Amino acid sequence: MRLLRRLCWLAPALTFALALALLGSARAQGLPGCVATDGRRLDAAALTPHLRVLEDRSAQQSWAQVQGQPEAAWRPATPATLTPAYSASAFWLRWCVQGTAAPQTLWLQLRPARLEQVQLFARQRLADGRWVDLPPQRAGTDQAFDQRTLPLRDSAFALTLGAQPQELWLRVASRSALAMELSLHPPAELLREEQARLWADGLIAGLSLLLMLVSAMLALAWRERTYGYIALYLMAVFFYESGMRGSAFMLFWPQATDWAVRALASFGVLAHLSEVAALMRLLETARRQPRLHRLMLGVAALDALALLVCVFGDYRLGTQLAGLCNLSQGLLMMGACLRAVAQGLPLAHAWTLALACQFLGMMPRILSLLGWQPHSALADYGPPLVGLLGVLIVLLAMVARMRQQRLQHEQALETAVQQRTAELAAASALAQASDAAKGRLLGYLGHDLRAPLASVVQLTRQLQPDRGFEADRRAIEHSSQLLLEMIDELQRFARAPEASAAPELLPAPVYIHGLLRELEQQAQALVRSGGNRLRLQIDASLPPVLAVDARRLRQALFNLLSNAAKFTREGCIDLRAAYREGQLLLSVIDQGPGIAEADQALVFEPFVRAQGSQGLPGLGLGLSIVRQTVQAMGGRIELHSRLGAGCRFELAIPLASAQESEVAWPPLRELGMLGLMGEEAGGPARWALVLDACVAAREALVERLGLAGYDCMQAADLMQAQRVLMGLPAGAVLELLLVEPLSLGSAGRSGLAAAQALAPQARLLCCSARPEAGDALYKPAPEALWWAALRPAGG
Repeated sequence: MRLLRRLCWLAPALTFALALALLGSARAQGLPGCVATDGRRLDAAALTPHLRVLEDRSAQQSWAQVQGQPEAAWRPATPATLTPAYSASAFWLRWCVQGTAAPQTLWLQLRPARLEQVQLFARQRLADGRWVDLPPQRAGTDQAFDQRTLPLRDSAFALTLGAQPQELWLRVASRSALAMELSLHPPAELLREEQARLWADGLIAGLSLLLMLVSAMLALAWRERTYGYIALYLMAVFFYESGMRGSAFMLFWPQATDWAVRALASFGVLAHLSEVAALMRLLETARRQPRLHRLMLGVAALDALALLVCVFGDYRLGTQLAGLCNLSQGLLMMGACLRAVAQGLPLAHAWTLALACQFLGMMPRILSLLGWQPHSALADYGPPLVGLLGVLIVLLAMVARMRQQRLQHEQALETAVQQRTAELAAASALAQASDAAKGRLLGYLGHDLRAPLASVVQLTRQLQPDRGFEADRRAIEHSSQLLLEMIDELQRFARAPEASAAPELLPAPVYIHGLLRELEQQAQALVRSGGNRLRLQIDASLPPVLAVDARRLRQALFNLLSNAAKFTREGCIDLRAAYREGQLLLSVIDQGPGIAEADQALVFEPFVRAQGSQGLPGLGLGLSIVRQTVQAMGGRIELHSRLGAGCRFELAIPLASAQESEVAWPPLRELGMLGLMGEEAGGPARWALVLDACVAAREALVERLGLAGYDCMQAADLMQAQRVLMGLPAGAVLELLLVEPLSLGSAGRSGLAAAQALAPQARLLCCSARPEAGDALYKPAPEALWWAALRPAGG
């Protein structure tokens, strides 16, 4: 029953619709295959079923040639055939139209306005059945605007129709994307529609120019380039949209027929590049998303190349390249916005919303340009309206953000000024008194300690070394010299306590192995005072020469060893060195009582001492000096410790390896050679051979051997040494063979036997930049070790 009732209600409606259809068909009857019109509007939906389409792939056929094409070459018009997008072909549309008995004028409109070549050919059937050709008409952007028959932005033609039919042929070709939407209008009706569209376009243009002016003023007032990029974007969008709807060709360049086409993609690419620049700057992609930033820059470079092609080269190729770049860049921009949202950037939400609006607005136009859907008013007005909405969202968000930042900054400044005023008032007197007290204290210390220490150094240097006292004498001399250097710094600070306390660094190439071994010997007496043992462990990765401030590094390590010796009793202290990825890695490990976790963050502060250090000497400055020195070198220091398990201090200092030839060797005092030359003065020549691949090192060693009374020969390798020894004067005997094992090639130290075989009677002495246990010498051959090593066995 319900079904019957519904059918009863539907029956009148179906009958009415059928009647209307019959009336319409009766009114439209005329010549078979012709479009019959009574002077009213026929839109694209009414005309399309009567159209036939021919594609001229050569784009060279004339109207006469097209008329001779067989009927099979013509295809029925469909939305797909009427939107071929980018094509080098020319497309011919053919149909027949018939009016009423009374002549009437209708205007044929072809949209969109960007089409380049549009030509209309027609022929009229006379009453006697003959056909006559009518004058052809032209429109499109390939001719100046003032030469058009009808001064409309779209291509339009005037048709005078009567009872006799007319056959029409419309030829369309363009470097821009092709879409063909035909409609017939009474002139007055089309003019009213055009006037309404001009008002709408003017409103959109006014909003664009207003936002562009606001952005430019904000850019100048706040000196923020992002607003400038947005203003450039709005200007480019204004010209792009004007060109798409024909306003730019009508108003700005009516004579520039070639530029009327090229301007479309050119301003479109410029708008996109401006938008990308604004987004990258506002979201700080260079700092926050560096990989995505580089990728966006690469796509932007391709987009700029496409812009040049659009302006100066093949326009169709440039637009297709620009389309791919813009699509890729759009996806990258959305990805950057989403990542910025995840990172919590304040303006990321506004940009994401603006891009989403822009994508939705551009979708109908993109589908139309690609030929996937017919041209429509949504493709014309969707992108500018939604684009302006997105720009407005971003501008409002930026202005609100900057106002918020300014208010926060002003509040923070006001609070900080109040706090600082109170703090400065309280601390000013204390700071002045403290600086004066420190200056006096440091000055007194420098004055009272320098004189006796200078005397100790001088007396130590005058002592004659013997086997039992030499090591202690060197330790006393070095420690005293180190104290003198520290006191010099204290006095400098006392003269200018307000100056920066950061140490001055003087890096230079240094034999790092020799520096560590020298430090090991100098610290032995300090370590043995607590019954401890000091072990030096050097990794094979450590290069022979590094560029470093040797004095500062020695001072830092000596302070760490002193700290370890202070807290360790009857134990072992390890000093380890390695080199990884351009960093010098040093570790000082002790077996002391360890440091509680709560105190570990404080031990590097000046004048702070850990629990358990009461009764031990020191002011709590050693570790603070170490940290300051390491940080000045660009490195870091870490402490690993727990109670009862000792401490491990790890240093990582970025240092570059250097050439051995750049190392400056310390000078020798001739006083040390008296014990070696006393008995041989005036005797026969003593010969020595220096085998070292480094020229600078050879010359330094030869100079030192010369001070010891030797006549020297030089060689860079074993083969050269063999040739040099062949030139030894007759009767001369080689007494000393001074060898750098690193110069023996791949054989290394295993080649020392071959070197000894060159002169079996000579004494073999190694002096290496990579010394090993048992070597009497290491570069740069410290003075005391040098003379001790040259002294004959039992001497």
